[in-house]
Amino acid sequence: MDILKNIIDWVLEIIARYGLLGVFIGSALEEIIAPIPSPLVMMSSGAALLGQYNDISVGLVTNMFLIAIIGSFGATLGSYVIYTLGYVGGKPVIDKTKKLTGVSWDDIQNFQSKLDGTKKDELTIMLLRSVPVMPSVVIAVSCGVLRIHPLSYFVSFFCGGFVRNIIFLIIGWQMGSAYLQGADSLESITSIVSKAIAAILVAVLVYMYWRRFKFKTKGKRVTRRCDIRS
Repeated sequence: MDILKNIIDWVLEIIARYGLLGVFIGSALEEIIAPIPSPLVMMSSGAALLGQYNDISVGLVTNMFLIAIIGSFGATLGSYVIYTLGYVGGKPVIDKTKKLTGVSWDDIQNFQSKLDGTKKDELTIMLLRSVPVMPSVVIAVSCGVLRIHPLSYFVSFFCGGFVRNIIFLIIGWQMGSAYLQGADSLESITSIVSKAIAAILVAVLVYMYWRRFKFKTKGKRVTRRCDIRS
């Protein structure tokens, strides 16, 4: 917990000193440096930069969106380091850097199983990126290994990151001074929110796959009927 508190203090110092530029820098470093927890920059930004708003207002929403956009842009650019690692190195580099990145080849294959090689892949990547419990490094390196087009990757990673940032900004804003005084409840609160959002996403994905299976089955039945009639 001491290490986490030191990292929090360091991120808060960057944000307090440089404002939105600090958000950009912190978000970029968050994607490159493994020990930095993924929600840290946005939760710190929510507590430090939005703390003056006591209620929901135009100013709060405007600044929250601005911070989320800048943070997502910085994180997306920073993630290209990991993306390039996967794109250029492939399986040999993934195996060698497993201890550094925490990503195994099984993680890559698991991620690949969620894609179907169509334009829906961009939406899938965006949805996975928006879930707080999903490690962004897995998405970045997997997209690199699978040779997802750099522009498609940027759009998907950025949009998903924006949604993810909004979630953590709201948490940081709600925690306010409690977070700035040490964030003792950071891990538990993040875990609860992450699990809740993950459960919702899983339900959505199950529903989507169920609909796809239903339509495929229906299509086969129609084809069989046509064959019988012919």
